Amino acid sequence: MLTIIIDLDNTIYPVASTSGLLFKPMFDLISRSEFGLGAEKIEAAKKDIQRTPFHKVAVMHNFPGELAKQGAELLRNMEYQGEMDVYDDYSYIRDLPARRFLLTAGYTKLQLSKIDRLGIRDDFEEIFIVDPDNTSETKKEVIQRIIKKYDLHKDEIVVIGDDLDSEIKGARELGLKNFLMDPSNRYPDEPLETKGTRLSEAAKVISSE
Repeated sequence: MLTIIIDLDNTIYPVASTSGLLFKPMFDLISRSEFGLGAEKIEAAKKDIQRTPFHKVAVMHNFPGELAKQGAELLRNMEYQGEMDVYDDYSYIRDLPARRFLLTAGYTKLQLSKIDRLGIRDDFEEIFIVDPDNTSETKKEVIQRIIKKYDLHKDEIVVIGDDLDSEIKGARELGLKNFLMDPSNRYPDEPLETKGTRLSEAAKVISSE
């Protein structure tokens, strides 16, 4: 049976739709003069925080230890309380006859609050959160764990996500079919056959195989 392993942020819903409320405390924190990041690095970090887990952004931009610590603490205790909605064609994936697993990275409390605000918890057989407080696993390793736990057949699995260096990389290294969600064309060199800007495109590709 078809099995879909799908990412959350920028795959099921657009992070930009929540960034004003969700990320303002973080943006204010990294902009504080005491951390001395400079305007260019601050703007680059703001963009990356909206598409990459914070602990990875802290390493990418060489955040001072105190900033990395305060940022992690801020997100660790955060819950999103604002309005959220899935992409308007999410139903194309939800309604496919398939087993579905959600695979996301971030702090558990925050990720679960987003899942519940979106009202999608019951769409998945199980939800897997790669929380830096609890595990050093990569998404590739979690995918392997899902396959083993549920005795899945690799040729029936499709991984959908927006991060070429995370879930998509893991899927490819494991020889799994995959679809890259790329609404802002971050990866122009990726083959059009396995990438797109909408979940309806992913569903079409999956259904044709």
